[in-house]
Amino acid sequence: MTTNNNPKYSRDSFSISFDQSMLQVSYLSSLLRILQATLREVGQTGGKTRQRFEQKPYPVLMMTISSVENSLGVEMLFADSSNSSILSKFSRQVFEAFLDRFSKYISDLPQPSLFGGAAPKSSKVSPDKPLSVRMDQIHRELRRAGKVTIHVGERSIRIEGESMEIK
Repeated sequence: MTTNNNPKYSRDSFSISFDQSMLQVSYLSSLLRILQATLREVGQTGGKTRQRFEQKPYPVLMMTISSVENSLGVEMLFADSSNSSILSKFSRQVFEAFLDRFSKYISDLPQPSLFGGAAPKSSKVSPDKPLSVRMDQIHRELRRAGKVTIHVGERSIRIEGESMEIK
């Protein structure tokens, strides 16, 4: 883990921007554990990325943390565990697949009713599927952060409490 003050995110990276400069360690630890497990699971089940997780040495998830004014940024990339070289194309494939699945998960969530209460849960989100459970965990953790944006390449998802925007 490194710390820098220049949040220039690579188009191949997975980045999260928090609109606050300080976070609880327990919150960040929980979010990172869930993200790591989910990204690995997405990679292991993806057509283009599965093979890389089936051969040793397994890719490792690396991160950089940056702080600018009142925001905190976390940037992640996969690297080769034997020599720490960045696996840009592989990273981009895993992160894009994650963003596709997370966007679909968010789109399938029940919309609030006209009177403010949540509508019944969608039957499309299956609690018995491990990846659906992980997406639910990530969604809950990100909502706890207040205002947070996930970036992968030119795409992003902004979450602020119950409000979400997918670009």
